[in-house]
Amino acid sequence: MKNEQLQAFIAVVETGTFRAAADTLYKTQSTISLAIQNLEQEFEFKLFSRETYRPTLTPEGKAFYKEAKALLVQVQNLTTLGHELAQPNAPKLTVSLSARCAIPPILKAIYHFQTENTDIDLIINSDHMSGLIERLDGGDSDVAIGTQHGLGDQYEFVQITQIPMISVASPRLFDTPSQGLLTHAQMRRHPQVLIEDRGAKPFEHINVIQGGKKFFVADYTLQKNLVMEALGWARVPKYMVDQETASGSLLPLNIEHFNNQSDEPVYLIRSKSHPTNNITEDFWNALLANLKNSE
Repeated sequence: MKNEQLQAFIAVVETGTFRAAADTLYKTQSTISLAIQNLEQEFEFKLFSRETYRPTLTPEGKAFYKEAKALLVQVQNLTTLGHELAQPNAPKLTVSLSARCAIPPILKAIYHFQTENTDIDLIINSDHMSGLIERLDGGDSDVAIGTQHGLGDQYEFVQITQIPMISVASPRLFDTPSQGLLTHAQMRRHPQVLIEDRGAKPFEHINVIQGGKKFFVADYTLQKNLVMEALGWARVPKYMVDQETASGSLLPLNIEHFNNQSDEPVYLIRSKSHPTNNITEDFWNALLANLKNSE
């Protein structure tokens, strides 16, 4: 059984005649007929009934067609994969992006780079705090975009923007008016919802109320959902809760001796211990230029 024989058989079934199958495959009608005859001789049963004007599948032929069609699809997929594997690997660039920093100006700058460099296999992953730095240290990412956590002399970094942060809670969480000054004692009665640092050597969280209960969650969506349902309070990127604070479903908090609102710098980061290739350099410069143009 050969691939060409299966193609001829399937073409006859799907076009309805030997002549149409020959035209479809750019073969002679005698070549198609011989391919079908060879299949029938090999398996010793008839694929078509010749009693009608058009070839009609026998019961055996119907069963054979179903499996032949599936096999031919697999062969075509394997052929495509083989051609793809034979092509030179596209150059790769891996960017680790803090979920906190996935704001429109940064995402648009990455988009512009991608559309202008379609030959580069751009890979984006996300992590938090120490996880972001560990990806750089381990060579799992070429560039990171994140906050100041863990930055030191072993990294090259430049500030590209800043993100306003704000402490918020549901109006159902506190008995006192939201505009009133909240003491640390009051805050300790309610869990502070924090994003968990899942790195091998997690950094210590800052901007927390010491001695209070804490909930650790994996992402900002869950953090926001918990806060919306009055299960705790959190210090979050302001852009993530603008609609809720405008509608009053979340309220800004005024906590004594606490960093209630501030602008947190965002940095473009790379490790000095890993050689910088042309692709990384191009991305670095393109991102800085795109962000500057968007100002």
